[in-house]
Amino acid sequence: MENKVEKYTLPAIGLHWVIAILIIVLFAMGLYMVELPENVVPSVRKPWFEWHKTIGLLVFLLLLVRVLWRITHQPPELPDTMTAVQKSFVNVVHKLFYVSMIIQPVSGYLSSSFSGYKTKFFGLPLPQWGWKDEHYNHFFGEIHEISAIILAGFILIHLAGIVSHKLKGNSQSIMQRMLP
Repeated sequence: MENKVEKYTLPAIGLHWVIAILIIVLFAMGLYMVELPENVVPSVRKPWFEWHKTIGLLVFLLLLVRVLWRITHQPPELPDTMTAVQKSFVNVVHKLFYVSMIIQPVSGYLSSSFSGYKTKFFGLPLPQWGWKDEHYNHFFGEIHEISAIILAGFILIHLAGIVSHKLKGNSQSIMQRMLP
């Protein structure tokens, strides 16, 4: 008889929750930042963008660690109460979730690279992948905004799945897997 993995490993659980919290912070910051007028005092506006970039890059690095962990550690199996179609849907959404979490910081970094402003990670200047170019800055900025909306959609699908399992009385098998 095969050993069934019942829970995610503690590193996977920790990475999941840290990334989730940081993504929520990034959404809140992003929504606030886009409402700041460009003519506001730079000392008010600039720190918001710098911290948004730093936290976004941190999420990207944590995501890379999470992907490596996932490749080397088998996740728990989905509950037997789920149909094959539901399991396939979960797997597709999960993969698209990861893709959107990768597109998000890469497009933000590229937009910043073409904005003419340096990107810093906890104050450390990073290489620019571009030059000051309003067209490319806008292009990658649009990708960043659209992928944020898509990522928010995947988060809602993820949460809807949890709620659905709870309503069906299956919440223990799903929610307990990601709790320490």
